[in-house]
Amino acid sequence: MFTSKRKAVTIIALLFMVALVLGLSGCGNKGAGSGNKEATAPEKYPSKPIKVILTHGAGGSVDTQARLIAPYIEKYLGGQLVLENMEGAGGRKARGFVFKEKPDGYTLMVTGMPSTIVGELLYKGEYKTLDFTYIANFMGKDYSLVAVADKSPIKSYKELVEASKKKPLKLGTAGTGTTDHLGAVMLKQYTGLQFDIVPFDSTADQMMALLGGKLDAIMDAVSSSGVRSDLRPLVLMGPQRSEMLPDVPTLQEEGFSGLDVSYSLGFLAPSGLPEDIRKILEDAIDKASRDPEYLAKLKEAKTLPLQLKGAGYQQMIQDLYSKTKEVIPLMEADLKK
Repeated sequence: MFTSKRKAVTIIALLFMVALVLGLSGCGNKGAGSGNKEATAPEKYPSKPIKVILTHGAGGSVDTQARLIAPYIEKYLGGQLVLENMEGAGGRKARGFVFKEKPDGYTLMVTGMPSTIVGELLYKGEYKTLDFTYIANFMGKDYSLVAVADKSPIKSYKELVEASKKKPLKLGTAGTGTTDHLGAVMLKQYTGLQFDIVPFDSTADQMMALLGGKLDAIMDAVSSSGVRSDLRPLVLMGPQRSEMLPDVPTLQEEGFSGLDVSYSLGFLAPSGLPEDIRKILEDAIDKASRDPEYLAKLKEAKTLPLQLKGAGYQQMIQDLYSKTKEVIPLMEADLKK
């Protein structure tokens, strides 16, 4: 009997201790759970205005195109964008600034390609193009093209090639280290077309030289030469014909594949942007770039959309980066002339 009572007391004591431990554990978990919930509760993004750095000054293509799409991004994002022009060093100042910013989704950048790549590789910009977080591209297909004056006897790219075999041609570009310059160097490197590159301070200056008979041809863009009646575009440096110039063939049609030199604009962020924030931004920008009202305004501005999401956008840049890197030594040589 004594043994039975002793066993009963022992069992009751054990049950009490188990109950006590479970109770304390429950209290501890409850407290920890409440604390964790307060510490890790996700903050709705965006919870404050987002600063968008524009790599060039007011009135340029980066500025006008960013301001055109911004209201539509705000519409789908449910947040405010504050656009800030940061001029300097051909866009390298702004890119270097954003590259070093905190990747929290509250500092973004609108920048153009391939000028971002050229700025890093040719002018030693303080950023790494491929290390940015790529969100979405919204404007593009502004292909580089070769054009002659409308009074030129050269009527096609084939005739331009034949003319170059008789004597080196003079091909004008708007500046060195520009998209025009890159297009001219790639054209010469990969097609074998013979010409001397003649840089000018501006597009207006090169146009004047061409129409005045001092140049045989120019390297320009669809958005510029493509809307002029006094020029004859001969060939595009793009993967497909332009909607604005449907009768102008591409270099790919002439037998040279993989040469895509075109101006495009997109949104980037510092490296390390959390994927959930990147996806929110990607969705908003993509929807904005497909908004019917926005597309109508884009058409009025004689500009074409190019909707690319993060992965596709980054792949486009990686391909262009590799091609550009191959001809940087040639561009450097032109800078020294």
